[in-house]
Amino acid sequence: MASAYNPIYTDVPEKDVFALHFLQTLSNLRTQNSFSSPDNKTSDRVKKIKKAAYVRVHGQSSRGN
Repeated sequence: MASAYNPIYTDVPEKDVFALHFLQTLSNLRTQNSFSSPDNKTSDRVKKIKKAAYVRVHGQSSRGN
């Protein structure tokens, strides 16, 4: 029987895993929202958040944090 807690061991720091998951979630959210309502304000806000998260993830990983 499998345990409820199964850790996954990777070379990626936990904060980077969270950031990458966050970016993937935003991408999925943007895809879903584009069909429901083409709201430019929401679209621009999503783009800014994704860009800021992308810069943060890649800026940290290059410094080795």
